[in-house]
Amino acid sequence: MAAFIVTLVIGVGLFLLGWFQYRKARASRAWPAVAGRILSAKVESETSRGDQDSPDSTSYFPAVQYEYQVGSAAFRGNQIEFGRRVYSKRQDADTALLAFPVGSSVQVFHNPARPGECVLERKASAGRPLMVIGGLIALVGVLTAVTR
Repeated sequence: MAAFIVTLVIGVGLFLLGWFQYRKARASRAWPAVAGRILSAKVESETSRGDQDSPDSTSYFPAVQYEYQVGSAAFRGNQIEFGRRVYSKRQDADTALLAFPVGSSVQVFHNPARPGECVLERKASAGRPLMVIGGLIALVGVLTAVTR
């Protein structure tokens, strides 16, 4: 029974995370765009420690900082899209950053109700996959509990 609950919670959590990102990306299609400027762009990394059966793994992701103005108020943002692009190879993260050279002009899409909420691209690459994976994990948990 405990395995069912853990599996269900993980599955539902992943599904909701993906759904939230997907929903925000859809809502942002109506957000206005303003001119912005890239202040910094770099690749950051995170290493997950493996155990005795698996090696450590490093994930890479593009990180940007940009500035923009809405009316007379200045803002800074750091989201490329909803969620975070993660790559297993540094080279892929470097390639993703080529679209955002430091000093370049970009379009910044901002929430008109909260201008500090912004993205450079109105999408959530991980939204749908997270919903599918989360749904499948939750389904496995339910099926496991039902067949016992």
